[in-house]
Amino acid sequence: MEKSMFFFLAVCLLVQLSHDYCCSDCCKYVIAGVGASLGLWYGYRFLIKPLDIQRKKSVHPNGWFALLDSDQLIVNQVKYVTALALSSMAASVKSWQCCEANGFVFVWYHAENDAPSWRPARDVEAVGRGWTYRGRSEHYVNAHIQDIPENGADVAHLPALHGHMALGGQYAAQADRSLWRWIGVHEWTAAWRADGSRGRHVATLDLHHGLVVFGKFIVFKMDVEAQQIGPGLVILNFKTSFGPIKLVQVVTPVEPLIQKVVHRIYCPVYLSLYASIVLFMKAPMFDRDVVIWNHKSYIEKPLVSEQESTLLAHRKWYKQFYSANSIQFSNRKETMDW
Repeated sequence: MEKSMFFFLAVCLLVQLSHDYCCSDCCKYVIAGVGASLGLWYGYRFLIKPLDIQRKKSVHPNGWFALLDSDQLIVNQVKYVTALALSSMAASVKSWQCCEANGFVFVWYHAENDAPSWRPARDVEAVGRGWTYRGRSEHYVNAHIQDIPENGADVAHLPALHGHMALGGQYAAQADRSLWRWIGVHEWTAAWRADGSRGRHVATLDLHHGLVVFGKFIVFKMDVEAQQIGPGLVILNFKTSFGPIKLVQVVTPVEPLIQKVVHRIYCPVYLSLYASIVLFMKAPMFDRDVVIWNHKSYIEKPLVSEQESTLLAHRKWYKQFYSANSIQFSNRKETMDW
């Protein structure tokens, strides 16, 4: 702020000098040129350069991150990808541990280059025959990666942001004015936990959903167990009235504050149409979260209600994925290096 005020006063002084003391057009042009040069220097030094530094520094937690969908890579094919603020061309001199699970190719990232202490669950491979892949969605989010899984622990936002029907639109305000709100609303109950029963790196969100039509009838009931496996993988197991569905979500840092989020959905063959509808309805619901994430400010120690206390529990759990050389949210108070 002090630098901005100093620059503003300097420009004002140049304008005043050119008006009061410069009688020739040549002198005025010199003053204008100096002012323009100062403006360009200021823009680079305090606006562009910090963003350039930000893109060069890592702010990624440690864990497995999806590079691409398995079906996007065939045998013996070489494919260049960009993730973790690195391109595969620039990182070609380093060996990366990889694995394939749930329809994705994962790579292990650790700030200290430690070996993996856990591996992604292979839920999709475990279901066996009779299941089919029904589609995917892809989003880019302008936020820190921690904001996205933290959404699962923010159970209080569900009725506020996802109460109105998905057909109402991708914006909560738009859905609030939609005629669909007179037809039905979504009801949610949720509980987040990290009890260590499936490993320290796994947290679980238990959801119960019902669509209340005309304020009386509850339809499309389903129970959802969402397993957050490390910082970049979520497996959602749907138990619907018609049968089971699996939705796999991966979050991959492209740059420090740009995240790529991909969803892939699987189901028994007889639920193919229903699963496609679930994926279609999920998109506007997720878009409502994206709007918030793109404009969200991180408060390290927020004032939370009892209902929102799971946010603090999630942040405590998530800290395990940072290590001594990881740059975290709290560092940005002292430096612009991310």
